[in-house]
Amino acid sequence: MANYVNVTTQAELDATLAAGNIPVACDSAHVEACGSAHVVACGSAHVVACDSAHVVARDSAHVVARGSAYVVARDFVSVHCLSRAAKIVKHGKAAVIRPNYPRSPAKWCALKGIAVVRGKANLWKAVNTDGKDFYTCNIDYMAGGEIVAPDWDAKYADECGHGLHLADSPSAARGFVAASNLSTFRLLEVSVRLADCRCFPGLPSYPQKLRARACRVVREVPRDYTEEQSHGD
Repeated sequence: MANYVNVTTQAELDATLAAGNIPVACDSAHVEACGSAHVVACGSAHVVACDSAHVVARDSAHVVARGSAYVVARDFVSVHCLSRAAKIVKHGKAAVIRPNYPRSPAKWCALKGIAVVRGKANLWKAVNTDGKDFYTCNIDYMAGGEIVAPDWDAKYADECGHGLHLADSPSAARGFVAASNLSTFRLLEVSVRLADCRCFPGLPSYPQKLRARACRVVREVPRDYTEEQSHGD
């Protein structure tokens, strides 16, 4: 018979699941449940439920549901549902947030608090040490002038490819950097014309980025540059 075991770290959760028990993520726990894991979240715990994980959340816990996760939300739980396949059952004052991102780049910027001045906005890009993109290694962001995507296709509907992929914040740009490059990448602030951009409506896989035909580099900043610093500049 499975036992309920309190956990506050990812290591404790993994060990509890490996032992065939049910982890109870409580208080300040911040953990991720994958596979067919069954987790109880309570207190102010934050649980990311992926794959076919089953989470029962109580108190003021916060759950992010992905994949085909099944979440029972009670009390004042908040659930961010990031998958059409996820099933959320709510009771009490539980709140379920289902993001619906706009098609318009201007509305995308407004949603994220990004200033638009005369049809232009500043976004972020992480590049290799030589100033080139990580994916093709052919687009040189430090070449000067306007940087143009060689494969731009304004009608392309998917999220990856056919454009320059630019992030809404420094932390989002860092999120696209492989672990092997985290100590060497360069972080750039770039300017784009919104008329040159396409974003992904509904529930995109990467809501933190959009596609652009072209951009211009505004400046290079330290790798650990933060959103707070950018707002203060």
